[in-house]
Amino acid sequence: MDITDRKRAEAALQKSREELEVRVRERTAELQKLEDAAVAADRTKSEFPNIASHELRTPLASLHLVLTQARLLNTTRSAVAPALQPVEQAASATPGAPEWRAPRRVPSGTPAPGAALHTSRRPRRPGGW
Repeated sequence: MDITDRKRAEAALQKSREELEVRVRERTAELQKLEDAAVAADRTKSEFPNIASHELRTPLASLHLVLTQARLLNTTRSAVAPALQPVEQAASATPGAPEWRAPRRVPSGTPAPGAALHTSRRPRRPGGW
């Protein structure tokens, strides 16, 4: 083999290596972009249930407060049953929704829950404060 042929073969081999290296860099850049897109999609997929759950719990919590106040005002179950049924169904179908019970009639003259907490007095310390 002539030295000129050898030099041509080495030059062709070097050119092939350089082309292969460029192709590897391009492919690596493409794969990096695809990986970044997959990570972003996974993050969005994870955030969606949290956002949706919050959006459902917020109005349900308000309805829970209203229905609790209705119970405290001695409103009968039959009066709030039409409004209560869809709320109970929505709350039972929503993961993470606050657990609550249907309003019940409280006999007249019965103090509201927690009222006894405010009637007790602290014992005074000697010397007072």
